[in-house]
Amino acid sequence: MKTKLKDIIIIGAIVIIAASGFYMFNKVFKNTTFNRATVVQLNLDSGNYEKIVEVDFVNKEVVVIDNYIVNDITYPIIDESNNTITLLGLEQEGIRYEFVIKYNMDKRSMEVIEEESPKNYSSKVGEQTAQPIISVPNAIQIHFSNDGEIDIDDTI
Repeated sequence: MKTKLKDIIIIGAIVIIAASGFYMFNKVFKNTTFNRATVVQLNLDSGNYEKIVEVDFVNKEVVVIDNYIVNDITYPIIDESNNTITLLGLEQEGIRYEFVIKYNMDKRSMEVIEEESPKNYSSKVGEQTAQPIISVPNAIQIHFSNDGEIDIDDTI
């Protein structure tokens, strides 16, 4: 009997510690805002992630760092009237789908509004202001920072 009671107490303590840690972690990042968001994408030729676009929330501008042409269309496509950035994801079953990110300068947020992947996790995450958005099937990542420097290797 004593062993079961001790086990229940230990499990209960672990659950309480884990729940409070999760709550504190989310509380810290929920109200955090950053000055910049950087969109990176895997370059299949080099095998490295490269910066494609930076969204500067302070100066309210979107800067294309690197572009690429597929079927006579230059990506990324920046639509300032709709506040969207359109990229081309990795090939899936012979097709490359567009990956659309919506940015909000006032909220300093990014949100994936259109993607094609097995579970569409990136678009289900919703609007983010601090936590990275990562689409593994499309090899696209969105990171938030204050100085523009990100360490992509530490993300996954």
